[in-house]
Amino acid sequence: MEFRLIHLESQLDTFRTRLGMISLDLFDELLINQVTDLCADLRELVVQMKDKHEEMKCRGVDVRTCLGKYKKSMRDFHLVCHILIHIIEKLEMNDSDFTIDISESLQEHLKQKYDMNRLEMLLEEENIHAIDQILRDLAFRRQCLSSYLETIRSLLQNKPEQNTSFDKYIHKAEKRLVTISDVDSDLNCLRGNLRAIERCIDKYINLLRDGKLRENDHDNFAQYNHIPDIPCFTYIQLMEKLCVGIDKLEIKTTFPTTDQLMKTWQDDHGTDDQFKPKIIELFQAVELDLTELFKEQKSTYSIPYKVGLIGHGSVGKSALAIELANAKQHSAMIDTTRSTFGYLQFDTLAYQHPRTRRPIPFTFVDIEGAIDADESLSAGNYLELITRADCDVYIIVFAGLFSAHNRACRQHIEKFLLRKCLLVRSKADVLFNDIFNEETATDYKKETATDYDVKKALEQTRSLSKVTFDDKRLTDEIYLTAVICKNSSKGASWAHFDLEKLKEKLIHLAIMDIRITRMCQLAILTSKAVINTCFRRGYVISKTRWKWFAAGASLIPFLDELPNFFGREEIRQAFGVHDRSAIKNMFRGTKDSLEEYLTKKNVTLPKNILESGYFEYLESDGPEDKHIYDEASSMYQNTRKSSTVKKNDQWTRHGTKVCTVLTAIGTSVDDILRSVIPAGTVGLRVVSIAGIVVGVALAPVFAVWAAYSSGKRMTEHLHRLCNDLFVIVSLFAVNQCNEHRKKTETLTFSSVFQETSSDEDK
Repeated sequence: MEFRLIHLESQLDTFRTRLGMISLDLFDELLINQVTDLCADLRELVVQMKDKHEEMKCRGVDVRTCLGKYKKSMRDFHLVCHILIHIIEKLEMNDSDFTIDISESLQEHLKQKYDMNRLEMLLEEENIHAIDQILRDLAFRRQCLSSYLETIRSLLQNKPEQNTSFDKYIHKAEKRLVTISDVDSDLNCLRGNLRAIERCIDKYINLLRDGKLRENDHDNFAQYNHIPDIPCFTYIQLMEKLCVGIDKLEIKTTFPTTDQLMKTWQDDHGTDDQFKPKIIELFQAVELDLTELFKEQKSTYSIPYKVGLIGHGSVGKSALAIELANAKQHSAMIDTTRSTFGYLQFDTLAYQHPRTRRPIPFTFVDIEGAIDADESLSAGNYLELITRADCDVYIIVFAGLFSAHNRACRQHIEKFLLRKCLLVRSKADVLFNDIFNEETATDYKKETATDYDVKKALEQTRSLSKVTFDDKRLTDEIYLTAVICKNSSKGASWAHFDLEKLKEKLIHLAIMDIRITRMCQLAILTSKAVINTCFRRGYVISKTRWKWFAAGASLIPFLDELPNFFGREEIRQAFGVHDRSAIKNMFRGTKDSLEEYLTKKNVTLPKNILESGYFEYLESDGPEDKHIYDEASSMYQNTRKSSTVKKNDQWTRHGTKVCTVLTAIGTSVDDILRSVIPAGTVGLRVVSIAGIVVGVALAPVFAVWAAYSSGKRMTEHLHRLCNDLFVIVSLFAVNQCNEHRKKTETLTFSSVFQETSSDEDK
């Protein structure tokens, strides 16, 4: 419960931080209220569970202890019951001679009579079912003892002279009843607490499942009836909404001009004959936003510097993230065995530029620990998780030897992601105390420890922190940390080790990094969102008239290509790819404004990259362009058509021509056959008449097919054009960022596009 609560609260804090001064809309306010209500309910459940835990802890009752006590007291229960029955018989016969002899066969009979085997089969499990089994057995034995003792007391009351020889046996039975009462009281109390915990768990499950959403959404209740009940659906949905909201707010604040342009185009629903979105305006908006971000290093103070913490589970990543982010309100997760699922994100403005004192935004991403036993199997999944986190710098946190898994993560970060990597040895105070104890034979105490012993132990601590799993030594700087110090180490001058030094290093990296990769990635994602939202629209142009033209032209071979060409040309002019007809440009020798703009910006691509075939002026045979795109084939799988679609498109394109030609075959077959066979034969005349009939009969079919094919080809051309525009605007963003590059290495189109694709997959 605490883990879910922490995840929700951290995402909600990030969402509110990103909102800043932006006015809340209805959806944002509703989302915040839903998350706040769920957090309040979870917090109430956590309090109830802790109260029950404290109550159980104070009473110190558990099933194993109670059952052990009960079994020990009842091990001779069958003999006690037999003796009580014997006493009853003696009292009824007024026989004062009390002797008893129990044979082995009688003992076996008594064990079966009083279910002694069932007593041994009772379970020690800490659950209500096991407790109920014990309570039923306990009630049975209590009933037996109580009935026998009650009979004995009744008989003794009628005897003026009591026989004291029975007292010790009666006292023995009464002690068994006292034990039964004590165990019964403890188990019933434990059962009540466990039942209360079960109710909390049931409420917890219902809070996270989609049932609450179904109940609250009365307007759309009917649409949920056919959807299966999904565990944790409400929690998953709210977390995903927060993640999407955070991403949108980051784009909105980082690219305000582009975001406003998309909003304007989204509000336009094509009420007049003119299609409003123009692609050159998107290029100009992206250029304007990027230029503004690079002014006076604004990106340093507007785009958070993302720091990812990775490593094995339970090494102190969450505690370190909370300390670095100054997020003390989330300290509940500290000292737990597993506190992070996926990743936690903390935003902070606690860091300042050392000279200007301007706050530098940081985002600390606490990635879940690698917990799989087989590191060779888990490495791939964990590396994918690291990649999806998309941080500017990664901190590898380890508490023991630097493992092979840590080394694999480091190589992935530095060689594949091309990001920086810092090494932090956590829980350094534990290592220091072990070394100090080994050297001095005593634990560290501030009052008695000498400076020499402390210095020597610190040196060995730093030395051992560099040792790897294969007895090699790390050459990089290792930052020692101890966020939660031992009581004996608190107050010592070295207690927090290199924590402040680590913070200074992060500030230095944040100042030196102007977030080129992040800005370029955001620009690409924003541009693709604009293209997919505002340009992939069915009403770009009216396709109906071009379909009618194609149907009419299908009567003449190849003439249907004219309406197809001019229909696609109208789409390009609607997008602003062409200012006027391509034929007019060819005769006048003029260029479109988009061509002039992209040529001026030196946007070039290798050949055979684009699909539409109308950006030849961007294609180049330069070796640099070829090198950039050698590794780009797999990056376009989400934007390029599959081979099946291409084959179908080719079949459609040629199939229309074939069908158009077949329309005229019926009318011309007579002339063809006359030139080969003598005209006087009866067979020739029959074939001639049949050809004419077939041609006339199939003409409407060919017309319908031409109309359908024309509309389909125009739609496919629209999507191919949008795919090409996305590729061009992506490269345009990379070029713009590289022009403003100062201290970071030059971006490649492939690396940025790969990161963008990873984000989209997530």
